[in-house]
Amino acid sequence: MKDIIKEISKWTSIIISVLMFAVSCSDDKEDGAPEEPVPAAPTITNFVPPHGVPGVTITITGTDLKEVSEVTIGGKEVALVGEATDTEIKVMTTEEVTGGKIKVTTPYGTAETVSEFVVDEVFQVPLLTVVPQDNVSYWDIITLEGENLDIVEKVFFGTVEARIIREDEATRAVESASGTELKVEVPYYDTTDAVNIFLEYTNEDNESVKMDTQKSFTVTPRAPKLDAVSSIDADFFDQISLTGTDLHLVEKVLFGTAEAVIDKENSNSTVLKVTVPYYEEEEPVTITLVYRYGPEDNVAEGRRSESADKFAAKKVQPENVECPAKIMLGDEFDITGTNLDKIEKVLFNETEITAMLSDDKTKLTCSLPGTVTEASTDNKISIKFWQGNGVKEIRNDFEVKVLANYIRKNVKLYANKDLKNYYSVTTDENYTSENYAEVQNSLLLLTLGASGSATHATNNMNQIAGLYANNVTPRIGIPLYFRGLGRGTDIEGNEQGVIDFIKNGDVENIPITMEKMKELGYDDSNIKNSTGAREATVIRYKLNDDAYNAGTSGNGYFEATEKGRISAVIIRKSNKGGEDQSVLGIGFVELVDVDKGDTSINPLGDATTASWTVNLYFPKDILKNIDQVIRE
Repeated sequence: MKDIIKEISKWTSIIISVLMFAVSCSDDKEDGAPEEPVPAAPTITNFVPPHGVPGVTITITGTDLKEVSEVTIGGKEVALVGEATDTEIKVMTTEEVTGGKIKVTTPYGTAETVSEFVVDEVFQVPLLTVVPQDNVSYWDIITLEGENLDIVEKVFFGTVEARIIREDEATRAVESASGTELKVEVPYYDTTDAVNIFLEYTNEDNESVKMDTQKSFTVTPRAPKLDAVSSIDADFFDQISLTGTDLHLVEKVLFGTAEAVIDKENSNSTVLKVTVPYYEEEEPVTITLVYRYGPEDNVAEGRRSESADKFAAKKVQPENVECPAKIMLGDEFDITGTNLDKIEKVLFNETEITAMLSDDKTKLTCSLPGTVTEASTDNKISIKFWQGNGVKEIRNDFEVKVLANYIRKNVKLYANKDLKNYYSVTTDENYTSENYAEVQNSLLLLTLGASGSATHATNNMNQIAGLYANNVTPRIGIPLYFRGLGRGTDIEGNEQGVIDFIKNGDVENIPITMEKMKELGYDDSNIKNSTGAREATVIRYKLNDDAYNAGTSGNGYFEATEKGRISAVIIRKSNKGGEDQSVLGIGFVELVDVDKGDTSINPLGDATTASWTVNLYFPKDILKNIDQVIRE
């Protein structure tokens, strides 16, 4: 029993001790013992550098960074570099990082920068990866493949530069080929051995760099082949098309022995545009393609490929070409014939002269050069065609005659106020209503006036009159009288000798003088004869009175003219009665045609809008005594 009590007492003591220890511990805690701290979320105060290229190390500073588990830049994870501390960590960027805010993650939270890290652009050098060269010949266009090829400025095959075929931006955008493809034309170079390809570009320091790509290229030359000719009978200097294969290798095209001109801009590997050259051969000729490749072809002859069919030019040339045997100095002359459009030059002796081709191509109107100022014989007229390779002599006895008198053919005189002209016989020039007065005392001027209008029954007429004024002092102009030849005279033959002198051509060779005209039958009297005839102060044509114009009505006998009639023009010292009316000179006017003007009111015409076409014949010294005109 004692043992039981003793055991119970023992255990009771132990329990009490434990309880006392527990109470003691509880008391100690309540007495202020320290607790373990809770970890804080990270913060970022700065990062450097603020920008950089892929692969740069960024140092991030802040707090509670030691237990970092992830760092991202713009959402792309980057790796830690070195040992992390509470206040600093380091990371390295990668190619995948494109920039953005930096975010740090620890078990206790995250932190993100306000500013973004900026990725600097890295200059990328060109890289060539693929060079097509299976059966590639000179001047073939091939596509190089690689990277950053858009910055390439030049491509070299060995030392020879190739032509780059640039695509427009729209094409490149559609094909998405910018930087990955580059089209080039394989140049000709003097070897068939392999050559390295070089790319030239400008680097980030604005320096030109020529880079050996370590990619080699081997050309496979092909001979050009001619399959067809668009025309085997075209003419010299016509453009024709040669079709075949590998024609871009052709350097020359020969027709017989003559070299043709190649239109390279419009030619390609299958079509050659060439201009047929002039060649001397009479028979059809062979077309020969001249090309070369490889060092063995560095000779002028090159390699040759000949056409199967022969070429025969049409050889169209001017035919039946003629010109007159003589002309008057200052006149134009005509060359006639067929195929005159083939003529490129007309030569007077060896000097090219002006030649105007007619619409029907059967006439060339020619003018002698201004250097020809004297009469001459045995001159040569020749033509050139086929770019000077064809020459024909038309005449070797061509005569240039100098006119003894002024002969002005088909001169137009206008009555219309908007066209009215004052024509000078000596200068062959027209003056206007504004400037004729400046020369009226020194030049013989002829002008056309109008009297009446289309509504006048008998007074719808045109006339030439002198410009001499009697009612001013000093008098201005030159006093003129007029008379139709064959009228107003009693001389037998009605002055037919003078008419024949003019119309039969003697006027070209014999000077007009009063003595010569009187010898031919001209009546120089200014006195009325038995018919009442006299010289007039006008030459007149009535649009509605043919009898008057024929000289059978009224004053038409001495003052009227008609088509084909020649009227004398006499210069006197004065045309005022009672004063000296001595003759100072004489010439002639021939009426060729009359344009009756506006016929809408009167079918016979309107004098105010009419015009005359006249031929004029005057001695070259017609004005030698002009200073004797009475002007007081």
